[in-house]
Amino acid sequence: MLSCFGTKSKTKNIILFGLEDAGKSSILYRLKYDAFIPVQPTIGYNCEVIPREFAGKTSKTLNLRCLDLPGAKNLRLVWSQFMNEEVDGLIYVIDMGIYMESVEYARKCKQVLWETLDQFELLDTCPLLVYLNKTDLNKSAQNNPSGDNNRSTTAKSKHVDPEAVREIFQSLALPQLKNRSYQICPCSALTGEGLQQGVSWLT
Repeated sequence: MLSCFGTKSKTKNIILFGLEDAGKSSILYRLKYDAFIPVQPTIGYNCEVIPREFAGKTSKTLNLRCLDLPGAKNLRLVWSQFMNEEVDGLIYVIDMGIYMESVEYARKCKQVLWETLDQFELLDTCPLLVYLNKTDLNKSAQNNPSGDNNRSTTAKSKHVDPEAVREIFQSLALPQLKNRSYQICPCSALTGEGLQQGVSWLT
């Protein structure tokens, strides 16, 4: 079993996964460098340590080690090499704009999410953060959804219609996650909006 994860004494190990072109790598580097960095599709994996203070925490001794996995169908087999007991949290990334416009994309997002969660039962206790990325391109953007810190259908973002977020929440069947904490959070890797709130909840 492979892993880029090191000691957990001062880190939390997080996996970013999802379909191709959802913006996983862009989110990773926005978290790392607080800047939008153009990237190429991930072939292997990307691993970065994110300072905990990014999430608004006072502690500077606990960081996030984030592993970004490839989303292309022919590359998802490598996920099994990293989904292990060292993982502390999961981030599932969705292109919100495509999700709202394509029934097929929405179906695939749900299918891949649930197949992954069902396959790796040892991650049953890991909290799940769903990032709805590319809200800067989302045509339904308009209002402020609200959320909480346990199980929430939404997280605040001035760019996103709360009804659209609730629709995605229901279509992903997240309420069926009976024994797992989860959060769904609109965000933009381009502007950085929503990322801090999501990471704060996860940590």
